[in-house]
This record gives sequence, C-alpha cells and structure tokens, in this order.
Amino acid sequence: MRYSKSFLLLTTFMFAACGGGGGGGSTQDNIKHTTIQMTPQKSYPLVKGDVIVRDQEGSEVVLDTNVKTKRTVATLKKGSAHIERVVAK
Repeated sequence: MRYSKSFLLLTTFMFAACGGGGGGGSTQDNIKHTTIQMTPQKSYPLVKGDVIVRDQEGSEVVLDTNVKTKRTVATLKKGSAHIERVVAK
C-alpha cells in the first residue's frame, strides 16, 4: 500500500511560507543560496523552505509526499525547472 499524495504543479510552488524576523547584516554572512537545476524524471528530496521555479511555460513538476515520514520529493515530468534552497553555512 502506498502512503503518498501526488500534486501536479503548473505554477511556482513555495514549499514554506515566508517569515521570520529580520536580523542584522551578520545573518546574511551565515546563509548560502543554492540553485539545483532539475533533470526530467529524476526525484529530488525537498526540505523546508525550498522553492520550485518553472524556467519555462508549461513545465510540470510532481510532488510525492510520504504520509508516514512526511518527506516530499519533487520530480520534473516535462519542461524545465529548478529548486532554490537557502541553508545556513
């Protein structure tokens, strides 16, 4: 039995809401911005705060969420898209 839900994305998907207070300039020094170019039919594990961006109109990304583990993976089905990730250094 499969414990997952799939969603078809036709628009930019923001995985977590924006939020958090502003910090001083030193906070920016501890943040790393990463762009992950997606390859068709390859699954990418997502983390809180990831943003999936379509690079071209008509791109389709499917999200699979395992209900038990609450982990989500994104798979590019067609077109072009990338994942924008912000992590602490």
